[in-house]
Amino acid sequence: MKKQRTSGFAYISRFFYQHRFISLLLVAAVFIYGALSYTTLLRREGFPSVQIPYSFAGGTYFVDDADLVDRDVTKPLGELVLGIEGVNSVTTTASDNAFQLQAELDSSLSTEGANERIASAIESAEILPDGASIEFINVDAAKFLGEYDMLVSLYTKESATTPEVLTAQAEDLSRELSALALVDHADVQELLSSGVSPLTGQEVTTQTSFSRVAVQDGDQVRFFDSIMVGVAGVGGEDLDIFDLSDQVRGRISELNAEMGDGDYTIDVAADYTEGISTQIASLQNNILTGLVAITIVSFIMIGWRVSLVTAVFMLAVVLATLAILYIFGYTLNTITLFALVLSLGLFVDDATIISEAIDANKSPKRKGADTIRRAINGVGTASFAGTATTVLVFVPLLFIGGILGEFIFLMPLTVIISLAASFVLSITLIPFLSRYTILTKANLSKTHWHNPLPDWLASMVKNLTAKPKVGVPWAIAMIGLSVLFLMLSGVFASKLTFNIFPKSKDSDQLLVSIGYAPGTTIEEAETIADDVNAIVSSTLGQNLRRAAYGTDALPSVRGANIFVELTPFTEREVTAPQLVASLKDKFQSFSGASIIINQLDAGPPTEEFPFKVQVFEEDPERAVAVAQEVTRFLDGHEVARANGTSAHIVKTDIGGTDVVSRTDGKRQIQALGAFDAEDVSALVQQAQKDVEAEFTAERLEALGVSDDALGFDFGQESENEESFSTLGPAALGALGVMFVLLAIQFRSILKPLLIFLALPFSFLGVTWGLYISDNPLSFFAMVGLIGLIGIAVNNTILLVDNANQHRRGGLGIVESIAEAVRMRFRPLATTTATTVVALAPLAISDPFWEPLAVTIMFGLLSSTILVILAFPYYYIVTEFLTSRFMRFVFRRS
Repeated sequence: MKKQRTSGFAYISRFFYQHRFISLLLVAAVFIYGALSYTTLLRREGFPSVQIPYSFAGGTYFVDDADLVDRDVTKPLGELVLGIEGVNSVTTTASDNAFQLQAELDSSLSTEGANERIASAIESAEILPDGASIEFINVDAAKFLGEYDMLVSLYTKESATTPEVLTAQAEDLSRELSALALVDHADVQELLSSGVSPLTGQEVTTQTSFSRVAVQDGDQVRFFDSIMVGVAGVGGEDLDIFDLSDQVRGRISELNAEMGDGDYTIDVAADYTEGISTQIASLQNNILTGLVAITIVSFIMIGWRVSLVTAVFMLAVVLATLAILYIFGYTLNTITLFALVLSLGLFVDDATIISEAIDANKSPKRKGADTIRRAINGVGTASFAGTATTVLVFVPLLFIGGILGEFIFLMPLTVIISLAASFVLSITLIPFLSRYTILTKANLSKTHWHNPLPDWLASMVKNLTAKPKVGVPWAIAMIGLSVLFLMLSGVFASKLTFNIFPKSKDSDQLLVSIGYAPGTTIEEAETIADDVNAIVSSTLGQNLRRAAYGTDALPSVRGANIFVELTPFTEREVTAPQLVASLKDKFQSFSGASIIINQLDAGPPTEEFPFKVQVFEEDPERAVAVAQEVTRFLDGHEVARANGTSAHIVKTDIGGTDVVSRTDGKRQIQALGAFDAEDVSALVQQAQKDVEAEFTAERLEALGVSDDALGFDFGQESENEESFSTLGPAALGALGVMFVLLAIQFRSILKPLLIFLALPFSFLGVTWGLYISDNPLSFFAMVGLIGLIGIAVNNTILLVDNANQHRRGGLGIVESIAEAVRMRFRPLATTTATTVVALAPLAISDPFWEPLAVTIMFGLLSSTILVILAFPYYYIVTEFLTSRFMRFVFRRS
C-alpha cells in the first residue's frame, strides 16, 4: 500500500500534539474565558427580544355605542392606516367606548417606525373626532404586557378598598421603584380611565379594569384585590434581568418591612428570572448527567482514557460556545440554553470519532505524532464533512419566516456555533489531551477486549464472493430488512397526528381565560372573577404556587386572564393536563362567563375555537344569518384526516356580534368551531376545505352575499403554519447544498445519494418512537429530525470514506466495504450509544424536550442498525454498477 498523504487536518492535529505550550494556552483560554462568559460576562434574559411585524394602538371614545365608534373613529382610521407605505393589512375593533387597531407590517418597517409614521399621518389628517384619544403600544413578545421586564403587584387583604385607593398606593410604589438605578420606568397599570364624553362635554372617569393576585394565606391560597406596576429596566438590549430582579426584589423587601403589618403588601407577580434559573439548573443537570452517561459508555466500549478525553472535550465545547455567544453580542436565555442542551447529543459525535481513531491507531512501535497523523488522515475529512452536513441541515431554521422564525433564530445559530467549535476542538484539543491519556507509554501496549461481532459482520459481507451460497441470501435478507423497515415506517407514520405546537405531557403554568357576555359591567366582571378565583383555588389546592391577573393583557368587561404558576412538575404527583381536566370539569356548569383552561408550554395557548371563518358583510343582520348557516354546517361535522381517521367539530359559536370589527375596511363577524381532538394544525386545514366545498359561490350568492364573503384566518395557528411552511423549501435547499458538498468530496454523483440512504433508514425509528411515546409530528419533532439528519448521514460518510481508502489501497469492492464495517463498527456503535445516552436526560427530565429527543434517539438507533447490516450491500451494488458503466463508456470511447 502506498504511503498516505498527510491531510491539512492531520497537520493541524499533529501541530497541537507536538506544541504543548500553545495547546495549554488554547485550553486555558477556552476554559477561563468560557467560564467567565457563563458566570459573569454573558447578559442574561428570559426570551430574546422579538420584532413583531405589527403595530398596535388603542383608545377611548365615550359615546356608549360601538357603531358610532366605528363610524367616527375606526372605519376612517383603518382606511388611513391601510394607505401608509409598509402596512400590509389593518384590523380594527370598535366597542361601546373604546377601540383597537392592529396593522400588519412588511419587513421594511419596524414596529417603532410604523407607530411614528401612523401617528404622524393621523395628526396631519386630523381624523380623530373631539373626545377621542389614541395611544400606540410598542409590543415585545418577550416582555410582560409587551413592555415590562417584571410585574410587581400591590395587594390588600382589606375587602373595603377602592380602585382610587389602590391607584394612589401604586403611584407611591411606582415612584419608589423608578428611583432605582436599574429601572428605566415603573408604570401603574391603571384601573380607571378618564376622558371627555362628546355627548355631554363632561369629564368622565370610569373603572375599566381590575386585578387580583393569589398568595399563600396560612394553609390556603387566597385571591386578593390588587393593582399591577410594570417595571422596565434601563439599558434596553444591554440589560441583565437578573441584576434588575435582584435590585427590585431588594427594594420590595425594604418597603414591606417599612409597612410592617399594614393593610398593603408588595410582591413580584411575574418575573422571567425564575424560569431562567430553572432552565440554568436544568442545563447544568443535563450536562452533568450527559457527561457521566457518555463517560460510562465510552469506558465500556473503548476505555477510561477515551471517556476522560470525551468528558473534558464536551465541557470545553460548551464553554467555547458560551464565549463565542458573548463575543458576538448574544445573551444567555431560554433559547440559547435549550440549544446547548440539544447540542450535547450532536457534538459528542466529533469527540468519539477522533478519540476512537487515535485509540485504534496507537502502537508501541509508532510515535505519538505519527499516530495522530494516521488517525486524522483516516477520519478527519469524513468528520469535517459530517459536521458540515449537520450544520447545513440547521441552516434552514435560520430562515423560518414570521414571529416563530424570529423567536427561535438563536436556537439554530447556537447549535451551528457549537458544532463549529466542536470540530475545531476535536482536531486540536483531543490530540493534545491524548498525549496524557490515550498515548501514554503505559497504555500503548495495552489491547482491548476483542469484540467478535465486527469480524463476523465483515465475514458475512465477504461471503458474497467467498461463499456465495451463504453471502447472497444474507445480502438479499438485509436489503429486504431495510425495505421492511421502510414499509413499517409508513404504517406508523399513518397513525401519527400533526400539530405544530401540541401540549407537553406536563407543564408548570396554566392560563385561565374568562370571557364575559356582552353588556357585562366592570362590577359584574369582578364578581364573576371572584367566583372563578374560588374554584381555581379550591381545585388546585397545594398545587397552586402563585396566580395573577394582567400579565399579558389588562382585565376588562370583555375578558380577563389569570396566569397560574403551579408547583414544579418534579414535585407534583398530578400532571398539568390532569389539573386542566379537573378545572374544566368544575367549570362545566359555570354561568355568567365562558371559561377556557389552557396549559402553557412550548407554543401559544390553545384557543377555545381554533377554527375561524370570517364572514365579510356590511349588513350585520345578513352577516349573522350567513354565520348561522356556517355554524349549522360545522356543528357535529366530521373532519377526515389523511390517515383515514376523523375528528368532529363539537362546539360552535358566532363571534364579534358585540363589537364592530373590520379587516382592511371590510366589516366582519366570525363563525367559530372547536374540535374533539388536539391535532389542530391538520384539522383546521381540512375543515377549511370542507367549508369551501359546501359554501360555493352559488350558495353564497343565494344567501345574499358576495362570492368572496368567506375568509379563513386562524390567528396564531395561521401564523405558525405560515412559518412552518417555509421550513420545507429551505430544508430541500440545504439538502441540495449537502449533495454538492458530498459530490465534490467523493468526486461522484451517486455516492451522495448512497450516503443519503441513512435518512430513510431512520424513518422507522422516528415514526415508531413518536407513536409509542404518544407524540404527534410537531415543530420540535421536526427540529429533532433535522438534527438526526446530520448525525445519521455522518455514519454513512464514515463508512464510504473508509471503504474508498481501502479501494485506493488496492482492495476490491466487497473487501473494501467489509473492512470498513469491521474498522468503523466500534466508532459507529459508540457514537450512537453516546448520542442516545446524552439525549436521554432531555426526554426524562422535561416533557418539553420529549418529542425532540425521541426523534433523534429512536431515529438514530434505526438508522445505525441498517447502516451496519444493510448499507454495505447497497454500496456494493452501486459500486458494481458504476464500475460496469465506466468500463462500458471507456470501451465505447
